[in-house]
Amino acid sequence: MTTQQSTMVLPPKTDNPTQTLEDRRFYTALSGADYLKLEQECLQRNTKPYNLTKIVLTLFIKGDLVNLNELPDEPATVIRAYLRKKQLARGELQIKEIEGG
Repeated sequence: MTTQQSTMVLPPKTDNPTQTLEDRRFYTALSGADYLKLEQECLQRNTKPYNLTKIVLTLFIKGDLVNLNELPDEPATVIRAYLRKKQLARGELQIKEIEGG
């Protein structure tokens, strides 16, 4: 992590999204299934795919996006268990992590 924190923050999730899907022209290299997940996440955060992608990439470039492989064992284990439980609830079977580069 850098010493200077990024001003970019992920929008909080909401139970009552108000976003409309009127402008869906956002091109990405994501597979159709992953793009659908991106759209679902955007709906929950009441933002657009372009905006969410910009925020995540900015956090990554500035070093403010946490890589599970760089965390101490205890918090990494807790986070992996949480993600595994969340994915099992959605019918997915594996955890996909961003690999350090």
